Amino acid sequence: MTTTVDDTPTLDTPNLVVRSPEDADARPLARVANSWAVARSTESLPHPFSPEHARAWISQKPRGEYRFVMIERASERIVGAIGLYVRHEDWETGFWVAKEFWNRGYATEALRAVAVFAFDELAIAKLTASAFVENKAAARVLDKCGFRRLGDLPELLPERGGKRLLGWYVLDRDSLIRS
Repeated sequence: MTTTVDDTPTLDTPNLVVRSPEDADARPLARVANSWAVARSTESLPHPFSPEHARAWISQKPRGEYRFVMIERASERIVGAIGLYVRHEDWETGFWVAKEFWNRGYATEALRAVAVFAFDELAIAKLTASAFVENKAAARVLDKCGFRRLGDLPELLPERGGKRLLGWYVLDRDSLIRS
């Protein structure tokens, strides 16, 4: 594991390099993120997603937040993004993968790497996540990584059509190790 200037580590997995986004990533990131199929499954990814959105996301990282891009080793292409941030006083993670890279296990691989980093380097006690209840793929990823579903809560998200039902999940170190 190497670390960038902003203390975001580079995480190596069998098929991915999970690293801090760089200025040169703006155009390729916008290309893969600019999809309603991707945006509609997230709480906040803008759609359309322009290179300006990507540049802002890369440059305006809040203190204490970790943002990563997932780079496919074989092609060196950006396949998605994942992050760690504090929400409601707990560490939370969120991720998305470009549609053309769905069903390759990349979200699971990146999430496991980020969770290991969070438990080992940040010494957190638990990691939370949420996913729209209709997003079965995200629920499968969370389940494969050992997350336990706590329940569902409505969330007001005007940019996603109003009130949406989110499944809330939690992961502890032991559950990650067993997954």
